Amino acid sequence: MSGQLSDERVLLKSSMYYSLTAVLSGVRIWTPNWQRGPIYLTNKNLWFEYKDNQWISIPLQRIVDIEKPHENEKGTSVPGLVLAIDYRLSPECIAAVFITGPEIILKSLRDFLLPIVKETVLVREDTRLIELKILSLIQSKIKEISKIAFLLGLTDTSVMGHMMKLYKNGLISDEGELTDKGIEKLQSLRANKKIKKVFF
Repeated sequence: MSGQLSDERVLLKSSMYYSLTAVLSGVRIWTPNWQRGPIYLTNKNLWFEYKDNQWISIPLQRIVDIEKPHENEKGTSVPGLVLAIDYRLSPECIAAVFITGPEIILKSLRDFLLPIVKETVLVREDTRLIELKILSLIQSKIKEISKIAFLLGLTDTSVMGHMMKLYKNGLISDEGELTDKGIEKLQSLRANKKIKKVFF
């Protein structure tokens, strides 16, 4: 483990019970398969010893949600407070880890992670807002990169980066028009209550 942490700074270390599991359709799947082992929080990752000295890491920038420690569900084998952390396995897949142990450790872990989660969410929401604006402008027949950059107060390079991403995701056609998928994405972004409504 020391080699894996050679370029990371350990912020917190403790022996805890934890359960790595999935989230299906927005619902966390609780499991009685609790394990006990060391947990390391570093400036880059959250590390768990899994089996036979094998380690699993969750990059901090992939953590998307973290709750306050709450009472364990009835029927699980480990009593006490539980900290639930959602993280992104891939762009389409969200997983979760449940950690239980001393309340002071759980609260310290949450206090370390919460600012990182908030920053990640802000960056994600900002990106989605920019995508909404670009898709809206393209729908309004404004497709020139320089004009979009001027209207949004961005650089040409930044707009090109966002448009390339939209193109690779199949939201913009070769002709610079919105695809059917792009129209659906625009409608989805406009319906997102966390994103401010934008008028052009």
